[in-house]
Amino acid sequence: MTELNYQEDTSVDPEQLLEEWLKLPSLFFNYGKELAVADRKVKQVWEKLKVRTAELIAEAKQNDPKATMQMVESYYRTHPDHQLLKQEKIDAEFEKDLVSAAHQSFYHKSKSLESAVTLLKMEHWMGPKEAIDIPGGKRIVEQMKEEKATERRSRRTR
Repeated sequence: MTELNYQEDTSVDPEQLLEEWLKLPSLFFNYGKELAVADRKVKQVWEKLKVRTAELIAEAKQNDPKATMQMVESYYRTHPDHQLLKQEKIDAEFEKDLVSAAHQSFYHKSKSLESAVTLLKMEHWMGPKEAIDIPGGKRIVEQMKEEKATERRSRRTR
């Protein structure tokens, strides 16, 4: 498998929306290909594990024809070959899960790019032509009312 940069590939640079949009299909394909490679590796390791397990079971029965299933299972599960292949399967599944999560995140990246473009269009067509000073919150409004009331009182006393 090739080296993937999950963090960089799944993030969106708002300053480069066009570039992000153009890169998305090839990234999606590359991660899809890597997902297929990871899935194939999991299946190959799983097959190796099943074959080696069958060999170890046969070996255990050959060594002791009167062995119970618990004894046979204990023999193959503690065998270093079985443990090594089991760990290889766990590692392959982990790598597949990582690639799968990144691959799925491209759906979200696509949606976020669509939303960003929509917001930019709205800002362009519906935004005010001049900056508007909008007072914030109840505290500011109360303060402005207080200032106006003080101003009116000072006019009356003149």
